[in-house]
Amino acid sequence: MVILIAVIAGIRAYGGAASAEDRLGAATQWFAEKTGMAAVKERWDRSIRPPIAAITNRASESLYQSLARSLESASAATDSGASWISDTASKAIDGAASAVRAVFFPGVESGRTQPNPAPRQPQQSAPRPPQ
Repeated sequence: MVILIAVIAGIRAYGGAASAEDRLGAATQWFAEKTGMAAVKERWDRSIRPPIAAITNRASESLYQSLARSLESASAATDSGASWISDTASKAIDGAASAVRAVFFPGVESGRTQPNPAPRQPQQSAPRPPQ
């Protein structure tokens, strides 16, 4: 029974829950009929399976939410890094252009490019539809 619980929890937690659970249910039904344990299977389905399904659903949802938050944080960090690189490159180009301008056009004032005041806002993931 412990192995069966571990198999159900593993399958539900790592995706493919609907089809895997259907196959597992059919195999369990067949096994129960062949071994004369239909009453035990009915008791299992009635009293033990619902709490296990609820726990694995919560674990799957928690894993999904954690992964979504991690990806959003990585996206924000990447956006910040890209903005910093862009601003630094822009300043370096402006510095080089100013030096060239000073050599060839000594009396002309250099026009510096202003850095982007607000980096791009990170995208929010769409909420999952209710199941």
